[in-house]
Amino acid sequence: MLTEMDVDNKVPPEVDKGLRLSIVEGSFAQVTGSLTSGAMLIALALFWGAKEFHLGILAALPFIAQLVQIPLSILLEKRQGYKSVTVSSAAVGRLMWLFAIAALFLGEFSGALRSSWFLLGVAALSFLGASANALGWLSWMTALVPERIRGEYFGKRNMILGAIAILVTLFAGWLLDWFKLHWGETNPSGFILLLSYGVACGMVSIYLLRKIPFPGIQTSPVQVEPRDFLKLPLRDLNFRRFITFNAFWSGSVHIVAPFFAVYMLVDLNMSYALYALLGVINTVADALSTPLWGKIADRHGTKPILTLCTIFAAVIPILWITTGLGFQVVLLIAVFQAVAGFFWSGINLNTNLMLMKLAPEGNRSVYFASYAAMVGAITAVAPIIGGILATLLKPASFHLGRFHVSHFFMLFALSGILRLVVRRSLFKVTEPEEKSMYTMIRVISRNRVLNVTRGFEPLLHYVLTAVPRIADYIERRKNRGENQENEKPSPLDS
Repeated sequence: MLTEMDVDNKVPPEVDKGLRLSIVEGSFAQVTGSLTSGAMLIALALFWGAKEFHLGILAALPFIAQLVQIPLSILLEKRQGYKSVTVSSAAVGRLMWLFAIAALFLGEFSGALRSSWFLLGVAALSFLGASANALGWLSWMTALVPERIRGEYFGKRNMILGAIAILVTLFAGWLLDWFKLHWGETNPSGFILLLSYGVACGMVSIYLLRKIPFPGIQTSPVQVEPRDFLKLPLRDLNFRRFITFNAFWSGSVHIVAPFFAVYMLVDLNMSYALYALLGVINTVADALSTPLWGKIADRHGTKPILTLCTIFAAVIPILWITTGLGFQVVLLIAVFQAVAGFFWSGINLNTNLMLMKLAPEGNRSVYFASYAAMVGAITAVAPIIGGILATLLKPASFHLGRFHVSHFFMLFALSGILRLVVRRSLFKVTEPEEKSMYTMIRVISRNRVLNVTRGFEPLLHYVLTAVPRIADYIERRKNRGENQENEKPSPLDS
């Protein structure tokens, strides 16, 4: 772990053991997450008979569940039960999927068990456990991982977990297609096997989580009344701006997020295997590029990375509209998935790194909870609105020659435009020792530090060199104009 990461300032052996164990534990947790959330959960919901409105609610549930972090953070600050809460909440959240497994077994005997609302109830309880687990885990890892190596450590950890997600997603897609081909579309055996395996891996993860060392978490020496806890983050102007940016950015993303899968599985009639493969392309790009963003973050900070990556993340959903031409649709989606995976890895990693950096050590869990609750509140509404819009716009789909204008395209375009508008609020957030995006890109391209991800290095080097050249040209023009202004004779000289 330390050979490349921290040669000059090695962490204590106990901490290094915890860092290694966290990667192993996270690997099992990733299997559970891959099989009980995201693309696989949407596939399960469609099998369950969910409609666009149900999918909107399903996408909102993880963010609604984040509201539980507010009272939990107050409890943690007062009683310091981080480890027990983290472990127990993870167990509760993962065991909830046993009810879904039982419903799939018994669904043909009871119509209520095969109702989409039953699945939503199971998912809601699972997400509540996951939300409580996330708060304790984030505080735990922030205290465990030294700040000087956070970017590179979480970059490498996420890369390994991403590789596992790739294998799990490919296997899950193949298994679902195999059961669909040999046992029929209505047979639930494939989902039963996948959910069962996910729960089993979740239990192994919990066993390993208990063995990770738990460092002491410093609390604020100032006694704060529980009713005043939530006011602390809001009094911090910079942190409030950070919350505002992420809340509305996340809302602009999740108003359309669940419907990319629906578009591929329903409108394009893709097989589970092809759908999973396209998801894997995204995950591969994410996994390969995460160490790159982590190393850059340790050297240049998080804000310039977020500034760069949000540009591309805003444009990509608009480009999905080109798939309506019906020409090389799979190839186009594959390219979009690869580009999105690369830039979204930078956003996801550095959002968390900036959150860890901006939250003060004394009341960190309260800051984390306030962030999650406020971002979650906005994000929770977005997919519900998206589901309503998708339902209302469905009759508006039409053909314009060879171009099929799906109602989903209208949502894709809306999301892209909102992202372009919202990302401007990031400029108001300040980071300690902040650097500009152009400075970061110039250093990267000229020093060729992209070797951390060698597969991307040659391409990225030549792409990124164009930006500093443009920046240099703008600066030269600006300096030339200033010099000309200074050289003008003053009226006093005459």
